Amino acid sequence: MPKTKEISLELKKIVEALDKGEGYTAMSERFTVSRTAVRCIIAKYKETYSVRNTLRRGQKRKISRTLERKIVRDVSKNPRTSAKMIVADLASSGVDVSRTTVVRALHRGGLQGHRPRRTSLLRERHIRARLRFAREHLKGKDELCKSDETKLELFGHTDVAYVG
Repeated sequence: MPKTKEISLELKKIVEALDKGEGYTAMSERFTVSRTAVRCIIAKYKETYSVRNTLRRGQKRKISRTLERKIVRDVSKNPRTSAKMIVADLASSGVDVSRTTVVRALHRGGLQGHRPRRTSLLRERHIRARLRFAREHLKGKDELCKSDETKLELFGHTDVAYVG
C-alpha cells in the first residue's frame, strides 16, 4: 500500500517522467527523492489516476458552527461570562466540552479574554470628602479604632476576572 503523505507540485512531475519512459532510479536522482517515494507516487497515480493530495478529515467538532456563534453572541452580550460558566451551561444542555474548546471557539469568534478595566482614580475633592467623613464619624469613637477587622467573603472569590 502506498504511503499517503503530501506530494509537492514538483514531485507531481514524476508521473510525466513515467509517461516518457524514465526509470525509477533516474527519477529518484532527478527529483532527489528515494526510489520508494517514486514508487509510492506512481502507485498512487495508478490506483486513483491522480496525484492530487486527498482531503484529510480531522476529528469531528464537538461544537457546531451554530452553537459556536451562539456562544460568541452570549459572551458579547455579557462580557463577564467565564469559560467555566459556558461549559456548565453546555453540560446542562447535554453537550460535554472542555474549557479549552470553549476558549478556542471564542478566539475564532474574535474574542480575547482580558482583565476588566480598573476603576478611575480618586480626585482630590473625593479624597477630601472621604477624610472629612472619617473625621466626623471618628470623634468619640475610640473603640472603633481599636477593633481588629478582617475581610470575610461568604460568596465568590477575589481572583482576577477575565472578560470577553
